[in-house]
Amino acid sequence: LLGMGLGNLLYADTNRPVRVPDIAGWLPVRWLQTLGCHSLPIYLLHQPMLFVLLPATSPLVNRPLAESKIGQTIGLTVLAIWRGHQAILNPEPSQRMAADDYLLVLGPEARVGQMEAWGPRLAGPTGGRPIPRIISSI
Repeated sequence: LLGMGLGNLLYADTNRPVRVPDIAGWLPVRWLQTLGCHSLPIYLLHQPMLFVLLPATSPLVNRPLAESKIGQTIGLTVLAIWRGHQAILNPEPSQRMAADDYLLVLGPEARVGQMEAWGPRLAGPTGGRPIPRIISSI
């Protein structure tokens, strides 16, 4: 509201009382524009994708993703679920997790550690051994 009031005061007749120079061509501004256009890949490079194994003893088994609140509680994004030889890409919130599913999650490894209290563990598709981080390449 403060901004609206100030705007009405400064631009009462919808004309700018002061000329603002065009700085779009200035080198620092162009650099910031370029950085802004490429911020998603920069963000993703710092957010590893990790496999998480869901053992049969986990309380998350047979629960939908939405009910698990993995995203809301821990801040991880489930990108895919591997079940046997089937990949469920971009799973719906209603998708139920099953025992021995591999979840591909996006987020800091420390947050996967928080999820381990629920039963899942950082794992690879070869018997639960840790795998290297998969870093996004956009």
